[in-house]
Amino acid sequence: ILFAYLGDKYHKRKTIWIISNALIALLAYPFFILLETKNFYLILLAYFVYFGLSIMIGGIMGPLLVENFPTKYRYSGSGITYQLCGFIAGIFSGFITPLIITSFGGYVTAWPYIADLIIAIQIVSILISIFIVHERPAEELPF
Repeated sequence: ILFAYLGDKYHKRKTIWIISNALIALLAYPFFILLETKNFYLILLAYFVYFGLSIMIGGIMGPLLVENFPTKYRYSGSGITYQLCGFIAGIFSGFITPLIITSFGGYVTAWPYIADLIIAIQIVSILISIFIVHERPAEELPF
């Protein structure tokens, strides 16, 4: 709710998107390092911080997607975009990550490669948001 509010108030959804993706990329290795400690509180901290950044994206994603399509195509355009992103993310989490784990002899030796994959995905997301996603000033929005 906080980031949705900030995105609406300052109309900086794209900035929040880029910052959250950059922080997810920067914290990929520390996240897995904290998991490796096997300390309950450090693991809890890692999950709260790391997935809190994902919630940051979730707060602004709806309006950011919607304002990138003309009114005539807004519902279908944003819906297809959202579902396509979920499909692509599902491919990584459901197929590629287990393949990495089994290829490198288990989670203990594979996590750096998973962190690299996360970093690559976040970099692609940042590049897409810089070059493709447009944020309209509040005055230009038809609603």
